[in-house]
Amino acid sequence: MKSWKPKLGDKVVRHPRLSELAPIHMTVSNQKKRSPFNASPLTLAYAFLGLIIIGSIILILPIAHYDSGYPIITAIFTATSAVTVTGLTVVDTPTYWTKFGQTIILVLIFLGGLGFMTLATFLLTLFGQRVSLNQRLLMLRETSGNEFSRFGGGVGALAIKLVILIVILQLIGFILFSIRFVFFSDIEDPWWQSIFLAISGFNNAGFTITQNSASLSIFQTDRFITSILTGLTIFGGLSYWVIMDLITQKRFGLYSLNTKIIITLTGILLVAGFTTHFIFEYSNPLSIGNLDIIDKATNSLFVSATLRSAGFATYDFVDSTMVTKMISLVLMFIGGAPSSVAGGIKITTFVILIALIYSVLQKTNHAKIFGREILESQIRKAITIILLALSFLVFATILLSIIESKNNIGLFNLFFDLVSAFVTCGSSMGVTSSFSPLGQIFLSLVMFIGRVIPITIIILLSRPNDTDLYRFPTERVPIG
Repeated sequence: MKSWKPKLGDKVVRHPRLSELAPIHMTVSNQKKRSPFNASPLTLAYAFLGLIIIGSIILILPIAHYDSGYPIITAIFTATSAVTVTGLTVVDTPTYWTKFGQTIILVLIFLGGLGFMTLATFLLTLFGQRVSLNQRLLMLRETSGNEFSRFGGGVGALAIKLVILIVILQLIGFILFSIRFVFFSDIEDPWWQSIFLAISGFNNAGFTITQNSASLSIFQTDRFITSILTGLTIFGGLSYWVIMDLITQKRFGLYSLNTKIIITLTGILLVAGFTTHFIFEYSNPLSIGNLDIIDKATNSLFVSATLRSAGFATYDFVDSTMVTKMISLVLMFIGGAPSSVAGGIKITTFVILIALIYSVLQKTNHAKIFGREILESQIRKAITIILLALSFLVFATILLSIIESKNNIGLFNLFFDLVSAFVTCGSSMGVTSSFSPLGQIFLSLVMFIGRVIPITIIILLSRPNDTDLYRFPTERVPIG
């Protein structure tokens, strides 16, 4: 065999033998461990349920209460009310629960208001663990909806900013309450009262530890306390994205559509609630009838702000007029902003429904808000949420009336407390404590469903739609 010789113009490329290769040096960076936490649409439900169980077990302990026994039902109900930031109670919080028990309730309120996915993402980021894609999507759905892209940054950074903002706002509330309680009041244990009221107020929880039957009746003429609590409740009823929009943007026109809707309707609902309460309770001696004009105004604004989700009261709400009670039901059902601690069907859902009704009456093909067309998918989701909520309330009312048939509780009072539980408000007609153990367990389930299931439904509805392989012929049916 003849050896090959290069010809003129040939280019010879010589590959080195393995023995001639230099050692390869590789640098392996430290990789973040994958979190064992598996995120799915039902993760929130499981997480909140676990938190309720843990809280209930701790509250059963003798160190948590003054009861000589083991109040299992009371502990479950209170833990559920705290985690769902509802505020309904079956016992008097300051006299039944010890300082330790009150601390546990406060921790449950903080964690429940913060949101489990936010907390989980925050802790995973803090400890350097990897946050999976499913976890990120679930956390964004819980806290931001479609607003995340407006401010940029990673999900971990979002969780950190969110926790910092929440802590700062609650700290401001604590400082303001402390100034009033420590230096200008003889209230018992002012520091503890301040921190408890600040956290409960911002999270729209409605829990108080004042030594009085009514939530905040001793502060009815204290304009400073009611004003600060009104502000905390309003901010808690907004969302991180709305607050960031208010801070970063200087003009209304630069706000996102979500912010425009929430700010506008929040203002409208506050004015509507204030006006109706002021008018219909003006001469009621059992509510604000005996107060001067300024205190009547401050109390009316306070009730208007807190009734939508917080459930605080400066008088026994049972003594209010029927008109006020009916309007309160509407305000509670609407609730606050998405991705906030507030409950209800949410402001945006209500606005989309109004826009749809208006478009139908105007015989236009599309619903529009602030010069923007609402997607048909969003309209379907809004209608679905409203119909499911109303259907559930009807079914739950029938079931609860059967459970409490021997208690001789008025249907309206029963329905009011049921709605309050479902929308995690906490306002009450004073009948919750008279419910049977089975009724209290059922109401606990309603609070859990009202807090967790709407978020889960939104996550499920946000999944990509299946493409129809075929469609049926269309045909009109008579309506109305």
